[in-house]
Amino acid sequence: MSRPPDPKTTEALAALLEQPMTARELCLRLGLPERTVKNICHRLVTRGQVQVVRRQRIPQARRPVACYGKSVSSTIFDYGVSALWR
Repeated sequence: MSRPPDPKTTEALAALLEQPMTARELCLRLGLPERTVKNICHRLVTRGQVQVVRRQRIPQARRPVACYGKSVSSTIFDYGVSALWR
């Protein structure tokens, strides 16, 4: 049995399920350090609760930045299993 998620992770997951955003945007919304938010996003991606929905270019960044959002598996559970059999 795994530990329950901490409030920061729960808050980040709720924000990412509302709309996709980058780690920096999530930092500004939650008021947390960027490293903390990146660790949370990594854990959520590993668990399959969110995924990288796109990569976008930002002028100050050397590489494209990941934009996190709702994963495919979470959308299936949002609609319910009965919707799959229609």
